[in-house]
Amino acid sequence: MNNNRLNKNKYKKTILLGMLLCIFGIAFTSCAFIPLSRGHIKEYTATVLGHDNFKLSLTSKKTDDSDHTWTVHDYKNQIDFIVTDDCKSIGDIIPSFERVQFNDYNYQLMMKHSDIIPDCATLSDDSNKYLIIFDMTYETPKDLELECSKMWDYFMSLQKIHKNFEISYRFIFSYPAREDSEYGLAPDIEYDIADDYDSLGYEMEYNRLGQISKADMIDEAKNHYYALAYTYQFNDMLKNASAEDKKRVMDLSTVYHVGTIDEEGFITFYDVVTPSSNSITYGSFYELLKQCNMNVDGDSEDFTFTNENGDVYEFSYDFFGNDGVYYLKNGEECFKKDYENAPELTIEEVAEISGLKIDIRNSEDMNKVERTRDYIIY
Repeated sequence: MNNNRLNKNKYKKTILLGMLLCIFGIAFTSCAFIPLSRGHIKEYTATVLGHDNFKLSLTSKKTDDSDHTWTVHDYKNQIDFIVTDDCKSIGDIIPSFERVQFNDYNYQLMMKHSDIIPDCATLSDDSNKYLIIFDMTYETPKDLELECSKMWDYFMSLQKIHKNFEISYRFIFSYPAREDSEYGLAPDIEYDIADDYDSLGYEMEYNRLGQISKADMIDEAKNHYYALAYTYQFNDMLKNASAEDKKRVMDLSTVYHVGTIDEEGFITFYDVVTPSSNSITYGSFYELLKQCNMNVDGDSEDFTFTNENGDVYEFSYDFFGNDGVYYLKNGEECFKKDYENAPELTIEEVAEISGLKIDIRNSEDMNKVERTRDYIIY
């Protein structure tokens, strides 16, 4: 009886505390429901434009319960645009709100100078008046360098007009088999590793800076291209890769490094990377076998391996049928149980086929000691 009474009191206190927190949250943020004054909007607009040679409407227009829009004319660049003052929720459990401002100046500036948009770029379907995203497709690093140069020059041209000009861009890798892969007509390969999504200019809303030079922009985009190339060991993508390209990929935090564990529990890592922490691609498996001086013939996209038992395995990115991805063991098809549509092997499959005990981890974890395991890393 006493326990029930205590539980009820505790329950009531919890409800009361929750109600008080809600009340305090609303009280402290109630000012967020009040639109900013014209003076505040004028200050914000001057910050956006970098000058005060503009005309702001005398009053705002209420577009819904919280949005208020102001019209602005920029005399310097002869552009009309909209500033929106909105109430935004920033709390999950406890209600909390703040007022945020955004504008469509970059969009209006872009449209006024639409004649200089690079021929390689198209406005993304995800674009809107407040977020400009250009999509560009590419096939080779040379394409990337050329498109990066065009986009950078375009950005610099508009930044000379408006110092706070900011855009986002996506380089989408166009590979012959990508569409078949996406529609399930070919092995499931993570081609989007080679896609690069970034920005140019200062993003006021998030207080962050995009790429700051053409060289950095090109290097970052090429990192994505070569990350796909090295994690799958695609021959045509690697034929012109430099030692610096390889080094940058090996330093990326987005790829996983592969090492072998010896009988004493020590790990030796190789220049082998894969896109997943749980499996290794066929191409990277070939590269691992080769670096371990094991009995392997062919190339990274089509090879045979003979293990100590005399079993002959054949792997190819072309081994794909109605039942998914497979490999050959002594001439017989072996369909994969895990990742059935992906040309990858699990850690357990690698051990069963080759006898190699492997560990896969990203660069941040490569030098950490795992005390829950029976080995350490040098």
